[in-house]
Amino acid sequence: MSEVHERGRAAFRRGDYAEAERLAREAYEQTANPHSRLNEMVARYAQGKLSKTELDVTIHDLGLEGGGHGRSVLARGY
Repeated sequence: MSEVHERGRAAFRRGDYAEAERLAREAYEQTANPHSRLNEMVARYAQGKLSKTELDVTIHDLGLEGGGHGRSVLARGY
């Protein structure tokens, strides 16, 4: 995991969802990792910018639904 990705996770855990979204987007631009994109979408969801249905579609589109990533990410807080 990149330093930017880790900083985004820390921002999410402290409730700074806008910063978490920004850092996850930056991490994804550096390395196109589907987990960074998922983290960006979870941060958007936490801010009310994305519905649960849209988040589920993102999880499906990223091919991450099989591992329960959406549920675990939301339950663990990013």
